[in-house]
Amino acid sequence: MDSNNKENNETSVEETAAQPRKNRKLPALSTAASDVLEQFAQLDATDRTQFMVVANERIRADSASASRELETKFEIGDEVVVRSGVAEAIGLTGTIDEARRVRLFVKLENGKRVYLFTSDVEKIGSVSEVETEDHAADDAEAIAS
Repeated sequence: MDSNNKENNETSVEETAAQPRKNRKLPALSTAASDVLEQFAQLDATDRTQFMVVANERIRADSASASRELETKFEIGDEVVVRSGVAEAIGLTGTIDEARRVRLFVKLENGKRVYLFTSDVEKIGSVSEVETEDHAADDAEAIAS
């Protein structure tokens, strides 16, 4: 391929990032992250692959560490929104259908089930809160009658 064709076929990182894959929104990047992405675009395939292996391992280790330090306790039935982890799930809401110490299985609003670190999600609703509200309503009815 000559340089003219290459220049005509190349798109900038911003243009590529602006084109959503499968109609999903990509997160906005900070200036620092945009700079790293620009440098990443300049790497050859081997360097990109090596970078991704190291980056993914770092992300996994950081997520595991953050999950162990997290004070939020998750229960089956809690509603959560995915903040990181599986790219296709980011921004989606779901319900926890299995909770472990640092990992969760979440049934997403689209019907898929994903395995995430507890640090990858944010609790937006709790089974405990609903049960507490139900008991409070029952107590109020019992007192009134």
